[in-house]
Amino acid sequence: MLFSRRGITPLVAALFLLFLSTSTTLNGQDADAPANSAAMALYADAANFQTNGAVELAIDNWKEFLSEYPQHKLA
Repeated sequence: MLFSRRGITPLVAALFLLFLSTSTTLNGQDADAPANSAAMALYADAANFQTNGAVELAIDNWKEFLSEYPQHKLA
């Protein structure tokens, strides 16, 4: 038999635990999602400008990022 009773129970338990952990994580992130995505977009823009040699634009974006999100984990 492909799935024995013994083999499917741990699989079902693992999937259930994965579902619970994922739904809890997603619910905890909903409140910060818009601010966090805006912060990450600003951070990414600054990093891209810096990487591509647009130093003045990078400086402006880094300053804006640090000004708007001083407590962000990447600040």
